[in-house]
Amino acid sequence: MTDPFAEKNAELLRHADDVAEKARRYQEMRAGLATVAVTESSPDGAVTVTVDASGLLTGLRIEDRGAPQPGRQVAATVLATLRRAQSRLPQLAAEVMRSIEDDPAAVDEALAGYRDRFPEPPPADVVTSPAPSPAMNARADNGAWGTRR
Repeated sequence: MTDPFAEKNAELLRHADDVAEKARRYQEMRAGLATVAVTESSPDGAVTVTVDASGLLTGLRIEDRGAPQPGRQVAATVLATLRRAQSRLPQLAAEVMRSIEDDPAAVDEALAGYRDRFPEPPPADVVTSPAPSPAMNARADNGAWGTRR
């Protein structure tokens, strides 16, 4: 007499193995993504930023160059450079994910979030900085955001 549950048991064991394998690949992917970092410099080399895989700024270097630049211009350069660094993350994440995950739909779904969060920045020659609001000037003038030099 055959065990009526043997086939179902074997199916459940195969499913458990599949889940365990997906979990292993997920952990491997997560570890790989944790090593992703992007360093980007402004076209003139005055600003260099580094971002981690989540797009957070982990390094910032601002070089002193000849004539001082207005703070708004430095801020605009930092933000433009940061956006360019972040926009490279989807491609690097794709490389890590595709090297581990064999399900293209799962990779595409995960990358959609990266692309939404880190779109391509505007062209480098269109760097704009909005005029500061009176509230921003007031906060900077009274030291609420730090001291002005």
